[in-house]
Amino acid sequence: MTNIEQKALELVNEVCRERGRPEWMEIERSNSTCEDALCRAIEQHEALSAENERLREALLFYANNKNYRYIIGTGCTSVDIDAGDTARAALGDTK
Repeated sequence: MTNIEQKALELVNEVCRERGRPEWMEIERSNSTCEDALCRAIEQHEALSAENERLREALLFYANNKNYRYIIGTGCTSVDIDAGDTARAALGDTK
């Protein structure tokens, strides 16, 4: 196990202790199992971070007052024109 993997495992174990759960090393002594679990946790974190960023960008679009101003000559706002596309894209909805 590399130093980075060891440090990551120590951090995971610290969080487990704080939450009253058994340490990962105590659950399974096999390094490959711990490494696999740690890799899955890192992948989940990366996926959730990416989703969080997409949702945040969509919220920023809808929260921006400028997007509710009428566009000259159209009688519509950017939000009207968007018609929810930004939200659906952030949610991964292709409909």
